[in-house]
Amino acid sequence: IYRDVLGRPAEETAGILDISVAAANSALQRARQTLRERLPAHRTEWTVAERTREEQDIVERYVLAAERADLAMMTELLSADAVLTMPPNAVWFTGREAILAQVAATFDPASPRYFGRWRFVPTAVNRMPAVAGYVQRPGTSVYRAHNLDVLRVEEGRIVEITTFETHLIAACGLPPKLPSPTHP
Repeated sequence: IYRDVLGRPAEETAGILDISVAAANSALQRARQTLRERLPAHRTEWTVAERTREEQDIVERYVLAAERADLAMMTELLSADAVLTMPPNAVWFTGREAILAQVAATFDPASPRYFGRWRFVPTAVNRMPAVAGYVQRPGTSVYRAHNLDVLRVEEGRIVEITTFETHLIAACGLPPKLPSPTHP
């Protein structure tokens, strides 16, 4: 994954895995061979799927709802049985109400769990729509990378949000911070 999916150099991959470069290269060759043996015969015909207009619209509305802290709009986007997970943490929320209760506290300036103002940058992860979340904490002037939400969309609704930690934003080629927008 580090080499072929994320495009990381052998030296960096070896360092992350705490193994030698030769061992990392050997593991990569074995993994490639295993995939060749086990993947479907027509895998060479697979292409990166283009975002449907519906997915693009949902991502745009998700960004707008989150940046505005608009829980009514977020409610419209989530399926009733949506799931929110946060690997590697053993935390998940099942159902639209549970997700909204979790999110509401981070959007509410009166809440002790308030994060600050949000901006989101659309991206994609493993051919799925995703958004990188940046937060401007109270008293600061920049938006710092905070999370990566990978969205699974079915029948016009978000049915699953997998929220990853900050370090994966760089793997999408996105910056660690965004400037604060200028206001007239």
